[in-house]
Amino acid sequence: MKKLFYETKEFLKEKVEKIESEILALTDDGTACCVSDDKGAYLAKLIEERKDTLDALFQATPNEVMRMDKLNDQLKAITRQMHERVAIVNEDAAKIFVDGNFEVEGRLNYNPNAAGAILQMENDEYFGSDFAKIHQVIDMLFDQGYLPIKCADFVRASDLVNDFDDGKWETAYEDWQPQADKFKYINICFAIHSLNAYHPYSIPDILRMNNFDVTVTIKQTV
Repeated sequence: MKKLFYETKEFLKEKVEKIESEILALTDDGTACCVSDDKGAYLAKLIEERKDTLDALFQATPNEVMRMDKLNDQLKAITRQMHERVAIVNEDAAKIFVDGNFEVEGRLNYNPNAAGAILQMENDEYFGSDFAKIHQVIDMLFDQGYLPIKCADFVRASDLVNDFDDGKWETAYEDWQPQADKFKYINICFAIHSLNAYHPYSIPDILRMNNFDVTVTIKQTV
């Protein structure tokens, strides 16, 4: 059966380019540090539309599957480090807050603003996206509160488990996610699942993310 025009790769790529052109026009070519409430809500809507379109374009080439494997391993390792750091800080904090009125929380963050934060891939042109500029716009919208849940993953000391490898911090690649049949064998870490399921990032966006860090904070409770 012949595909309808709106399903073709050419149409989807053109749609990405049009959406991003409008986003960048509204944000001084991606450099704006703040926007009005009306503009912020509209940009958030455009960002979600862009995500859906990029996921529709995604084909899961052999190189992209290899990249997913590598990124998944990397984020699993960083998640483990986050848990270990939270446990250490929690132990130290218990010596200071002897009444126990504190909470230690770790966050795994993606930072698009550092040098080398966006990985260049051989099929960048295929998607028609300026990944670096759009990721900066998304980060700005997070900071202003127009998009929820900035961190890719988080854990509280009270949620820590004795055995990190028990599988609690992994999940399956869902049937609704793009090219699910090619990733069924991967037990993806929650960070990747979260970035696609709860954040405005497509799988092509996520595969290009190349700068993650962990922050650990102590909050006094009452």
